[in-house]
Amino acid sequence: MSITMIGLDTAKSVFQVHTVNEAGKPEIRRKPRRSELIAFFEKQEACTVVVEACGAAARQCQCRA
Repeated sequence: MSITMIGLDTAKSVFQVHTVNEAGKPEIRRKPRRSELIAFFEKQEACTVVVEACGAAARQCQCRA
């Protein structure tokens, strides 16, 4: 099954990434460092990305867009 949603919890240096498949089952749970985050997303197919709702999260999304 393919990944349909990625949840991203932002932090200063280490992020929490959780993914779910079409059935809603967990697929990947990782703690990528800031330097590894872009490479992680480049390997994923297009899907919905959910980011924590706080001021820092909004800034991270702007930097990544």
